[in-house]
Amino acid sequence: MSESEKYTLETLHFYLYSISTPIVCCIGFLGNILNIVVFTKKKKSTGGMDDMENCSTVVLLALAASDMLFCLTVFPVVFQDPRKKSYQHTDFMLFYNLYSNTIISVFILSSTLLTVLVAVMRFLAICHPFRARRVITVKRSVLAIGILFLFSVAFNLPSLWQRKTIHCMHNYVKIINNDSADDSFMYIQKILWAIVGNFIPLLILFFCNIHLIRAIRSSEHLQQAHHCSEPTRSSSHRRINIAMIAIITCFFILVAPSEFTKFIALLGNNNRFVFFLVSYVTNTLQCVNFSINFVLYYIIIAPFRKILRDIMCTFPSSRGRKKGPPQLLVEVSTKERHHLFLLYSLKEIRHLK
Repeated sequence: MSESEKYTLETLHFYLYSISTPIVCCIGFLGNILNIVVFTKKKKSTGGMDDMENCSTVVLLALAASDMLFCLTVFPVVFQDPRKKSYQHTDFMLFYNLYSNTIISVFILSSTLLTVLVAVMRFLAICHPFRARRVITVKRSVLAIGILFLFSVAFNLPSLWQRKTIHCMHNYVKIINNDSADDSFMYIQKILWAIVGNFIPLLILFFCNIHLIRAIRSSEHLQQAHHCSEPTRSSSHRRINIAMIAIITCFFILVAPSEFTKFIALLGNNNRFVFFLVSYVTNTLQCVNFSINFVLYYIIIAPFRKILRDIMCTFPSSRGRKKGPPQLLVEVSTKERHHLFLLYSLKEIRHLK
């Protein structure tokens, strides 16, 4: 690469990786914590939810946790210096540069597979509702979440041996590519990642998205034809479907380009400048995808907004509430006052007024 190209990449790396990405990760970390809090509170009050909605909430809760861990893992990139080649043994960035790609890939794959899982669940709930109610349960949803996460960890374990450290002078070590690793095995692993982690999920999400859009449009046509309002439970499912359409659309726009860039580089793109230029931009967009779900939920799902407002209103009032004798917060009728007069003293009755 020429000096001008190196300068362009360094400038882009600074603005995207040292400024934009940490800000996006902080917003995503806090947003996903709020997602976890709201969905946990919603799950505890399951009186207004049926089994299908409860299962979807469980998977969305796991998706928020995976996205939160992704943002937490990507954030140290702000301390990364691409020009630094050697580290001390106790330097945190040594271990981060050595293992971060594997850990980040685990959460990328787990979030992708969880998105596919909730999309398939919504598809079954719409197109095969009776079969879905027999097959989809909370226990099976939790089991599927555990299996997908373990699969994500196992699938990315081989990448731990891609790089290794060598000793330099004055107790410094340098990270290099591991020549002892089987190149053909690592190449096959990357091809499988492109298929399992990108192409197959994209096809499934595209298929499910089409059916979700059709279901929403047909529901609107039925309401217009019969001039009736939508039932509360159907409205709840409709909001979840709209949220899933938005999540899938963002996945296509923000995540797919980054994975396609990696796949093209794997096929042997020799233009390093173009590859790094595109990968810096697409990786930043990928971080935006893992941080934006909170905004989508807040805009689309009305109960999400209500629970969040209740939490925000309860928190400061609970902190500012002074300790004192318990107060009655309900109005007391005249007859009840008469009975209270027989039970309490005149002084206590005056406190009720």
